[in-house]
Amino acid sequence: MERLDVDSVTIDGEAVCLLEDGRPDFHALRSSQACRDARERARLTKQVLALARNEEVCQRLMTVPGVGPITALTFRATIDRPDRFRRSRDVGAHLGLTPARYQSGETDIQGKISRCGDELARTALYEAAHTLLVRSRKWSSLRAWGMKVAKARGMARARVAVARKLAVILHRMWSDETEFRFGKEPGPGLAAA
Repeated sequence: MERLDVDSVTIDGEAVCLLEDGRPDFHALRSSQACRDARERARLTKQVLALARNEEVCQRLMTVPGVGPITALTFRATIDRPDRFRRSRDVGAHLGLTPARYQSGETDIQGKISRCGDELARTALYEAAHTLLVRSRKWSSLRAWGMKVAKARGMARARVAVARKLAVILHRMWSDETEFRFGKEPGPGLAAA
């Protein structure tokens, strides 16, 4: 059996073997880059989890079903000081989760959400609302309300409505330093009605 001479070339600081025809083996480069990316993602995930664990506010916010460390950190960084808002419901408008309105004379049109404010926080709350409605199995009055909205208006609108309500609840929890209240599950007679 004849031994093949394998040459190598350096690409982005990474030694890459050359194929017999002299072309670099990009498949090997891609797999090594994927390993580096996976290690970097794991390192960043550990940092995010450590930040959320060390932050008392984030710990409290993560008691809400659907709210994880990224959503809690994003909300905390966006709002910064809860005393900036006179009422908790102002947070939904600050994040662009309230409908845009056009009013002139007798015309009053309620449009899509205004999308003002921090897009990352709005997206994190939207994803938390989706998780709460779709993946969460634990009963809460917030989830029951969201499912009722979804039945009447559709799941997309329910996600936005629950995201706005989540923003209000998270702000109130932060301001009052309280835990999330799941509410009382309706009895068998009320569930049938």
